[in-house]
Amino acid sequence: MNKRLLQGIVAGVVVIVALFMVAFVYLQWYRGNLSVIYLANGDLYVGKLTTFPRLTLHEGYQYQTAPDPKDPSKSISRLVPMSEASWAPVQVNLNKSQIIFYGPLQEKSEIYKAIMDKELASD
Repeated sequence: MNKRLLQGIVAGVVVIVALFMVAFVYLQWYRGNLSVIYLANGDLYVGKLTTFPRLTLHEGYQYQTAPDPKDPSKSISRLVPMSEASWAPVQVNLNKSQIIFYGPLQEKSEIYKAIMDKELASD
């Protein structure tokens, strides 16, 4: 086989692979799916999760529970935007060894609906 032809084929394959990788990253970043991340310390986060080149949470919320002040036998839950925290990160890079599980939220879940309602209200 001709050396130039082989170089052309290799270059073509590299370009195609690069385009697929760019498309994958683009779709993952912009599709807007919400994921839940449960950490080893018991913290639960919700937000837009990207996995390439590393696990990163964007537009995140921390899910918090606390005793109900009116009835201490019950608890109340709330979503606290990470942007409102005193440290207010733009994004959080996650350590895989500290993650118990992560996965996409269903659109019918209460947390998903609460976040979408909040985003629509802020627009």
